[in-house]
Amino acid sequence: MLEAIRKAVEFAKGLHHVFIGTADRQGLPHVASGGELSLDPDGRVHIVGWYCPTTAANLEDNRLVSLVLWDPEIDFGYQVFGEVEQIQEKASLNGYGIDEPANLPQVERELIVRVKQVCLFSHAPHTDRVLSE
Repeated sequence: MLEAIRKAVEFAKGLHHVFIGTADRQGLPHVASGGELSLDPDGRVHIVGWYCPTTAANLEDNRLVSLVLWDPEIDFGYQVFGEVEQIQEKASLNGYGIDEPANLPQVERELIVRVKQVCLFSHAPHTDRVLSE
């Protein structure tokens, strides 16, 4: 599976967006956008972003995530399923200079994800077969 993870991370380097699906304790889903992916020597995926408050709150209660790495122009991509093992704060802001920043991201976070499965992803009909390359 490590080769499938490598291919997915390499593919994501050409994208300007990565989608992150989380869910709260009751299972209510939420999708956010994240930044660049990288892979550490242990096969964990790192993704940095200014995640919205809902994403941060969901990860406090439920560490399972789905990452969608998809290029709509060629209708090809990957879906990466895993569990966030660590959340590291990388940078923080102080309200963007506005009075009520409560609904805006204030902390840039790095999520470190232990990957459980990698599947192909497309808008066209596709299988959810797990890649085991």
